[in-house]
Amino acid sequence: MHEKLHYYLKKLSFYSEVYLGFFLRKTQKPYILFLKSNPYYNNDYLEWVKRKYPEVYCHFKIGLLRPFKATLQGVGVLVNWANDSYRNDAQILEDIHVAADKLGIPIINSQRVLGKLNKLEFSEVALKNGVRTPKMIRINSDQSYDQIECALSSKFIVRCNMGNGVHSYRQLVTSQKDLWLVEWESMQDPIAIEFIDTIDDNGYYNVYRHFFVGSKGILNYVSFSNKWCLHWHERDWSQERLQKELEILNEPVKFQSQLNDLREDLKLDYVNFDYSVDMDGNIVVWEINTRPWIDFDDDSEREGNPAIYARIEETFLEMTRLYLSKANIYLLI
Repeated sequence: MHEKLHYYLKKLSFYSEVYLGFFLRKTQKPYILFLKSNPYYNNDYLEWVKRKYPEVYCHFKIGLLRPFKATLQGVGVLVNWANDSYRNDAQILEDIHVAADKLGIPIINSQRVLGKLNKLEFSEVALKNGVRTPKMIRINSDQSYDQIECALSSKFIVRCNMGNGVHSYRQLVTSQKDLWLVEWESMQDPIAIEFIDTIDDNGYYNVYRHFFVGSKGILNYVSFSNKWCLHWHERDWSQERLQKELEILNEPVKFQSQLNDLREDLKLDYVNFDYSVDMDGNIVVWEINTRPWIDFDDDSEREGNPAIYARIEETFLEMTRLYLSKANIYLLI
């Protein structure tokens, strides 16, 4: 008798929470809840919205995972800015997703998608879509350089198979000696990635950062460097390279349809594609960034092309429109 009563009370509690959630979403002013592992993540975006669109910013709330104190009542949409690898937060994220499902709250870039999307998985989906990516294989410390090089038919880069997280270690391996220097203990699930040489006649590598918000693709910037491992802060800031970047940004954007089809198959609401263009004009997609950290600083125009910051501002605007749309908040911006 007591067991049956406990069972029905538990059921009643569950459905009461669900119906209350739906009622509050219909009657209260909905808000957009950003799930964050890192309190500093994408604060430039939040500050930009606060400055440009205060009427939108008043709908924003931040939910830090540790400790998670935010309530889901009244949430119009949940924006997953969290990183399950940051502090092993996978279980916390799953519990929040279950609660959001009960209340019928849509989730942007669901953790159930992101959690499975490692580099090997991405590579398989990309190849099925006809998008060129480097060949990738799992490796271990017992394998020799010749074994791995034979499997990939090229020199290779050793990285962690993590989809998108705090682990940025990478090592270019061109010999057995390089392989001995790999920091195996710092990686879980190491992989070898084919090194595709995209260097141009002037000795520069290029990396394009192409941001998609829904089906809207925005080429944020193009970096040039004489280093194969190219990061934004290590780019060539010479006037010649900046002018070349501006020329590319002013051209019709290529690969939009191809990359958007890939985004849809990956089931992502927004994503960064990092790719290079080889000397024949063909695309080589190195990786995706499902948790992009976007910096925006008005003073930075002195360092680079103002066009870059206009593209980032356009990206911020499209992100905001996506969040408002998913939360059913009707504001024109």
